[in-house]
Amino acid sequence: MGTSEQNYERLCAMRQENEQRREELAAAQRERENDPLAEAMRQPLVDPLAKWRCEQQQGAPPARQRRLDTSPVNWSAVDQRIGGMRKYLLEVITGTIAELAERQRDAIDDAMRPLRVELAELRISNCEVRAANAELCEQLAAGHVTDLPPLPLRGSRTH
Repeated sequence: MGTSEQNYERLCAMRQENEQRREELAAAQRERENDPLAEAMRQPLVDPLAKWRCEQQQGAPPARQRRLDTSPVNWSAVDQRIGGMRKYLLEVITGTIAELAERQRDAIDDAMRPLRVELAELRISNCEVRAANAELCEQLAAGHVTDLPPLPLRGSRTH
């Protein structure tokens, strides 16, 4: 294939690319014409202050005042509804506080349970130590001390 044929093929390919680009450009322009934002951007800007001044100079009629067609307010019914709502809210809040207090009491009881057991064990150990002390005092008063009994140590006692 010679260079002229290659050039011809390149030229044909370039023409096809240019044609595709023209079609894409035309499609984009059609899209832009149908775009409401683009349409709004083409419209001239209206200055609200200038519009107001123009209306004032022309003597535009003042806006009509509207009156509301409402019946008189029944304030006692409003007070009753507000009172009912307050009562309901008070019941909800007090119920929530009572539930939280109950949970707190349960948590405290759960935390105190092992401490109560330990206190009972310490009281028993204290009684055992007092009994051993009393026994030693009797032996000492009688004048014969054999051997000191082992003191109960915490956690060494078996039941």
